[in-house]
Amino acid sequence: MDFLKHQITGLEYSDPEIFKKEIEYIFNKTWQYFCQVSELSEAGSYITATLGTEPIIILKASDGKLRAFHNVCPHRGARMLLGSGTCKGIVCPYHSWSFTENGTLNHIPKRQRFGDIDVESLNLRPASVDTWRGLVFASPILDIEPLASRRICSAPAPRRAAGECRG
Repeated sequence: MDFLKHQITGLEYSDPEIFKKEIEYIFNKTWQYFCQVSELSEAGSYITATLGTEPIIILKASDGKLRAFHNVCPHRGARMLLGSGTCKGIVCPYHSWSFTENGTLNHIPKRQRFGDIDVESLNLRPASVDTWRGLVFASPILDIEPLASRRICSAPAPRRAAGECRG
């Protein structure tokens, strides 16, 4: 095999058109590694990252489940949380709107200032989150194909051939 023929050039790393296609077809539409499960060990712990062009929060809720949201306030588009840490709820730094660990709008300070707004439409936009072997994966898409359907069986070949990885 001629390895030089298939070598990746610097162009693949820096071409804006290639990057645009990678964002469109890969990073904004697929499962991406996010963190280790151990990094979200206690209720209220969170980590933020950008998947493709989408800022995402993963939060460990008080029921022990991981929840993922787009890290964008539905009111003015501000980033809700930065980096990682723990929180009792999610509060927007712009107008201090607060959201529950389920992403539901919880409180609007000085509500009368905002006039007639549809509160039901102002929840955080959910994203997808799943775990596999101690790793956390996320996708900006809510209704993405389950991560389990994409898992590769790691059993030795004789056990795979015997059907160990099916179902």
